[in-house]
Amino acid sequence: MGTLLEILKVLFVLVGLVVGIVFLYRLTEKLRLKYQLGRTPGGYTIKKVGSMYIGYKKQIAIVEIEEHIFVLAIGEKEITPLANWKKEERPL
Repeated sequence: MGTLLEILKVLFVLVGLVVGIVFLYRLTEKLRLKYQLGRTPGGYTIKKVGSMYIGYKKQIAIVEIEEHIFVLAIGEKEITPLANWKKEERPL
């Protein structure tokens, strides 16, 4: 009788773990839909097109926000815009 009780305890714990994992998976799925990748709270789509490191903690990045393209200089404590244009335009 004691071994049957132990087996039932183990099965109860395993079922609890499976239910917990399923619950967490469903919760994270809802959060993923709420906060889509690349979307800001304001609804803008931000996409990093590319970047290049030019020194220690310094890089140049090209970022696409909706229909605009930005070239940014990114340092350790600051971000400086270098150029921007609309997607339809061609930069010089």
